[in-house]
Amino acid sequence: MKKTTRVTTAILTLTLGVLVGHVATKHGYTGVATPSSIICINSDTINKIGRLSEVMHDNSDMMMRFSHYLTPHTTIVPVCPECGGRHNVPQRAVYIDPVDDGQGTLDDLRSDALELNNSVARILASLMNQHVTLRNTLTKLRDGRCGQ
Repeated sequence: MKKTTRVTTAILTLTLGVLVGHVATKHGYTGVATPSSIICINSDTINKIGRLSEVMHDNSDMMMRFSHYLTPHTTIVPVCPECGGRHNVPQRAVYIDPVDDGQGTLDDLRSDALELNNSVARILASLMNQHVTLRNTLTKLRDGRCGQ
């Protein structure tokens, strides 16, 4: 019984080690942090932030369309996407799988850090705008002021 437990533990440990190694290598981490390995991870993060921004854009468009039905207007309002006939055409970014080419520099790291910081600031501003819109819509719905 003890031998079976040891063999099972050894197999699980080996399997887990291989999986962790595969994931770490995929993101450019070889056990030693280098500018290139960090840039590779940052690039993956930047791609995720790009996708996040696309979803927030779509959410903002839907909230503008909600406004058309929650506060109907009798004339065509040019900025209203529903009565103005505008269709939301998502602008999709091109994502590139990050690769650790070993050529990263500290200047590249600084550039990535600034891009990440600016992206998070833009996301926060967009989320705050969405928060205000959602709060105002909820207040209208609670007060029964829809359609007024």
